[in-house]
Amino acid sequence: MACILWIDNDRTFLMPFVSRLEHAGHTVIRAHTISGGEFHLNHQEETLGADGMWDLVLIDIMMAMQDKALGDRYSAEATHNGRRTGVVFYEINRERIASLGAVVAFLTMREDEDLKGELSVLGIPAENVRHKMDVSDTRDFQEWIEGLIQEKRLR
Repeated sequence: MACILWIDNDRTFLMPFVSRLEHAGHTVIRAHTISGGEFHLNHQEETLGADGMWDLVLIDIMMAMQDKALGDRYSAEATHNGRRTGVVFYEINRERIASLGAVVAFLTMREDEDLKGELSVLGIPAENVRHKMDVSDTRDFQEWIEGLIQEKRLR
């Protein structure tokens, strides 16, 4: 099964989805902060063991920044006051994620065309971005995630 790194500060939202994925046999590591996401991304072996590999990095677009240790990379200006924190995380960590061969997907509550265009320019396919309400049913969510993982394995 797959190893999934999920970066999202909404702990309550995650629980039923994480349970569904874990019940299906996937390993889901949750990072509730950007610094936690960077740690797990850069210390894959410590998190997953020597043979572990991230199959999917799932990133929430909107996250409040409360981690001063990250400095200016995630400033209010850069993240548009948290409205694009996940995009900034991807921009900063894009090469690392690519080197791991992991699929990247985004969840969001935003519904604006600017976001879709910005992610498209970064090379993120439209099917890798979902509004949280569009996958609010855990079965639909699992189907979406497993489809992304299957596509990765077919590459």
